Amino acid sequence: DRNAPVKALGLLELMFRLYEGGNENARPDVLSFSTVINAFSKSKFPGKAREVNNLLRRMKKLHEEGHEGMEPNIFVYAAVLNACAYTFGRNEEKEEAFEIGIEVYEEIQEKRIANHVAYGSFLRLARKLIADDLNRRDDLITNTFRQCCLDGQVGEYVLKQLRALPKLYISLLEPYIIDGEVQMQDLPTKWTRNVRDRKRNTQGRRRDYNYTKKYSY
Repeated sequence: DRNAPVKALGLLELMFRLYEGGNENARPDVLSFSTVINAFSKSKFPGKAREVNNLLRRMKKLHEEGHEGMEPNIFVYAAVLNACAYTFGRNEEKEEAFEIGIEVYEEIQEKRIANHVAYGSFLRLARKLIADDLNRRDDLITNTFRQCCLDGQVGEYVLKQLRALPKLYISLLEPYIIDGEVQMQDLPTKWTRNVRDRKRNTQGRRRDYNYTKKYSY
């Protein structure tokens, strides 16, 4: 439904009106905002990065004013990053989405709440929205991946973004590539220890080489 984001936003505004009119059951919360942000994220709505960022800032303002249940969580932040990462259209719109994505990612890092979905979305953002400076793109992706390793948040979505850049994929993961591929179970446990939805075979596959300190993020 092309109008899904607009409809979702309209329902959110209706909830606010009902709540302000005395209906406690209509009180908006994190889930209400997250639903609207996800609707924008999955759409091709023009300027969706700006729209979701406005919703995020609105949540933060409400939380600061003392409204209960309005503090953005990592799922909200990850949905905002995802909307930025899947921005299409004019270069100006992509540049705006990239700037918003950087700001949101830095905020996540300050709060120390990043998860594998947020890292994966930010890596996609860097991969898709930095088109004119490949060195800058690769540096940003490398630094982000290293932080992701330190946080133990290397999940399948993160690996998927790296696979799309074969040279960088090999550069970052060469010791763990077996038969041309990296599997979660072959990565160091400390890299994946905080990925909640992983299905990990701790046995891993057989390796016939030693790792070097170069890859000890």
